[in-house]
Amino acid sequence: MSAQPIESNPPDPFGAMSDNRLAVQSVIDRLGLPAPTLVARPESVHITLADVDDLGRWMYALGGDVRRGVEISGASLWTLHTQTPVRPDGSTVQIRAHVPVVSGEDVLAELRPVGDVRYCAADLGGGYTCRRHSSHIGDCEPTPDPPAVAL
Repeated sequence: MSAQPIESNPPDPFGAMSDNRLAVQSVIDRLGLPAPTLVARPESVHITLADVDDLGRWMYALGGDVRRGVEISGASLWTLHTQTPVRPDGSTVQIRAHVPVVSGEDVLAELRPVGDVRYCAADLGGGYTCRRHSSHIGDCEPTPDPPAVAL
């Protein structure tokens, strides 16, 4: 008679981090994506980007949802929630690509979170009034129609 453990060994967090890092690094290399900083965790891999256009490259390559954090001191953190393509074993690795965006910086419409109003008077040639100034990335609202003038 041989003794067998009743419970399996707990998952190794360092093994999971290493596996996740390798999977994401393979995707980065294959797709030529920018990744100046890569931080692996057992549940996901975080990529810190330097430019909002780099976030666009990640979005076009892998898809996903962009979420914008709260603005603090004139900037907010935008995060793309995506994942690696399905691996041979059927699993994926969650990826979080982060980029700080300074208030007023131009951002591709495809990256803007759903529900954000992102049109300025400069973009539309009039018809919208910016709450702050026309050089920022949002917070604009329609202007009322001018009153009709009788001739």
